[in-house]
Amino acid sequence: MTAGMDWPEWGAWGGRPNPMCESDDWVAFILGRRTKSRPGDAMSYNSGCSHLLSLVLQRDTGMTAEAYAARHLFGPLGIDAWQWHTDPQGVSIGGFGLALRGGDLFKLGQLMLSRGRFGGRRIVPEDWIAESTAPRHHTYDWLGSYGYHWWTFTGGGREPLKPHIYYAMGYGGQFLFVIPETETVVSFTSDLYREPLRPLNIFSTFVAGVPYGS
Repeated sequence: MTAGMDWPEWGAWGGRPNPMCESDDWVAFILGRRTKSRPGDAMSYNSGCSHLLSLVLQRDTGMTAEAYAARHLFGPLGIDAWQWHTDPQGVSIGGFGLALRGGDLFKLGQLMLSRGRFGGRRIVPEDWIAESTAPRHHTYDWLGSYGYHWWTFTGGGREPLKPHIYYAMGYGGQFLFVIPETETVVSFTSDLYREPLRPLNIFSTFVAGVPYGS
């Protein structure tokens, strides 16, 4: 999400990329956005970048992200039910649109906690777990720092807290927190479109012990 393009998803667009969703060709819409800063300099939340990753995966493997995940991720984890929407061209939506049961979301946290292993089987490279969850860009104090589709919890400040806590955040209040040092996984499945950060507040206060925003 450091492409540097003009993408006011968390600004003028109100938290959701409706202009992209309302277009006939999402990829063309994304690639047609003008650049307003040098790529790589800073992170700005951009579901379009995530959608391009889904397209890259599809072109490289010949499988949609959904089909690839079904074979290489969901299957090995014993996840047998989900819903994953596509764009008008049949590309699995990269930035949102995947629905999982609460227990299955928790399994993803268990996979991360065990450094990519599940049921005695290697699913994800251990090095990638470390690479993707490391803080790389600090853009939003209220959320923390960003890695590769994972946030690092900072309790509302600019510096990561100890122990290291990383988390995933989904639309409408879906959260998955992992604390490797204490072998803790916390997941939330919600329908909180008007209060999407309530689970983060709950986690911060009652699990991390840091009043949210302090």
